[in-house]
Amino acid sequence: MIKRRNTGKWLMLIISAFILLCSFAGADDSEFNDSESDEAPDSIKKFANDPLFIAYRGTIPETVNQEWKNSITDCWLNLNKIGPSYSEFDRSISGVAASDVIIVELGSAYKGEVDDSRIDAMYLKIEEYCEEQEGISDIPVIFMWA
Repeated sequence: MIKRRNTGKWLMLIISAFILLCSFAGADDSEFNDSESDEAPDSIKKFANDPLFIAYRGTIPETVNQEWKNSITDCWLNLNKIGPSYSEFDRSISGVAASDVIIVELGSAYKGEVDDSRIDAMYLKIEEYCEEQEGISDIPVIFMWA
């Protein structure tokens, strides 16, 4: 009897968390990338104002749908399966997160070593990996200090 109550509580907690996550995932499907404008989309601007922001590569497609968001999440999951051995992309990477984009956190010990060409090289490796794993290219990636 006690096990059933605990199972029921855990099941309700999981269902509640799933509903909450789904509501956040579908909260804003209206983000667009104006291809004629060099201005970053709002989802990028919120990171660009952070003092830990380094750079942004890739694009957010004109139509952001759930399938595309799922591809970003799946790419993030595959990157995290690699775990601490992000060194295949670059030794400065300390972690990878996701929102509407992939967020790559770089170790602050590498501040003097990271420049645009190194960011470009990291981005190309991550983009190739995500294209191979999930079939998405020009993936939006934000680089930030950890």
